[in-house]
Amino acid sequence: DVVGIDSSIIHNPTTWQSSGHLDGFSDPMVDCKETKLRYRADQLFCAPVTVEECGTTVGFVCVLEANDEDMVKAAKKQAKKLLKESDRKGQAILPFAF
Repeated sequence: DVVGIDSSIIHNPTTWQSSGHLDGFSDPMVDCKETKLRYRADQLFCAPVTVEECGTTVGFVCVLEANDEDMVKAAKKQAKKLLKESDRKGQAILPFAF
């Protein structure tokens, strides 16, 4: 039989003190203005959306950390919206570098 325990409750308080969790630990957060969701900054990846033909940067996409395929899929969806808003719908873009 295996019993799960919450190890954070059992930790010695001096461990939390020496690791900096009690005095100044913080996870920088980022708020999305469109979706009103909050994300940890270290879990977001940003990349420019650059039109292949002229090299112009139309804007930036920001995706949540995941496997490469899912990140590229989410970035392409956002890039499509950016291209439409800037009257460049259907133009080819350079690959994303996350």
